Amino acid sequence: MKKRFFFNRKEKNLQIDSEEKSFERCVLCGAVTDVPVQMPVSERKCYIPGAGQLCRDCCRELYGSDDLGTTAESEICKI
Repeated sequence: MKKRFFFNRKEKNLQIDSEEKSFERCVLCGAVTDVPVQMPVSERKCYIPGAGQLCRDCCRELYGSDDLGTTAESEICKI
């Protein structure tokens, strides 16, 4: 997905399209994830406490799984 930026002349700053604002970004690679911003942390699959949301690719690369809900917290904290 390409980033879509537009310039708001009244506010004189660069803004990101509202579609991208509604989803989390991966804290490792910066990709827009499929996780809505409003989703509670307890329901997220690739969320690392104290760090943030990962995309599925980064989660698989780091932990070998795209569901950290089944991974022990002690394993998650080894980063």
